[in-house]
Amino acid sequence: QVSAYCSNIRQLTSRLRVLSVNQTAERAVLEPVQKDIGNESIALGGNKQFPFPGNVSSQIAYKNISAESENVGSMQPKKDVAEKQPVSELKAGDVGEKTIELKAVNCPDSMKKKVGELFPNQNVDTLSVLNVTQKTKNDMSAWNANMEIEWMAVSSGFVDSAIAACNALKSFGYWADFIDPSSGRPYLSKSNSDVTLNVTDDEYRSLGFDITDMGCCKILAHKIWGKMVFVGTIFTNAPVDSPAVNAILERVNGE
Repeated sequence: QVSAYCSNIRQLTSRLRVLSVNQTAERAVLEPVQKDIGNESIALGGNKQFPFPGNVSSQIAYKNISAESENVGSMQPKKDVAEKQPVSELKAGDVGEKTIELKAVNCPDSMKKKVGELFPNQNVDTLSVLNVTQKTKNDMSAWNANMEIEWMAVSSGFVDSAIAACNALKSFGYWADFIDPSSGRPYLSKSNSDVTLNVTDDEYRSLGFDITDMGCCKILAHKIWGKMVFVGTIFTNAPVDSPAVNAILERVNGE
């Protein structure tokens, strides 16, 4: 699992939107160029590296291409050693004034049955979970007028950030959706199932949260911020160690 932190939900949403726009623009530029290169090779009598019908290469030609790619890659500028990297876990003192945590983990086995019913068209064994945790001013386990007002605000902020995150993941070519905090059901996908996923369900223990059963209700607590949190959950088939998830975490960290 890896985590990233930022100051507020608007900052998170803004950074994710920028990433989505940049990635979409980059793909829009690259795809026509790649198509033109393919057409050009046909017009010029074929690509010598792919001499057979259908631009198929022999094993020898493939080895030469790999060598060229390796040489080109070695010329790329190296990242600064001091560059920030997503962290595995932080303590309260490390977080400082940051109020947003984005944590990426592989979908736990204990969640797969319910997630499979929520997203029947997805292979749950390949899914990752991105949890957005917002530090709140009110104790979210004690329902009152102030808590209700804040819950509505932070849930709306989460929906905006989750849409931005899903768009960013889709710009990399992955599927993504999130749980509607008001219903516990998929927000983007159509689901005929009556199954819901709520943050106080036992499945959230496997995501690193404490769930306490009070008899009349269940209470969720965060390792750092306790019960003063709002949690939203995103699912994607992008691996945790994929360039897409890494780009999101780096962007959230402000890189």
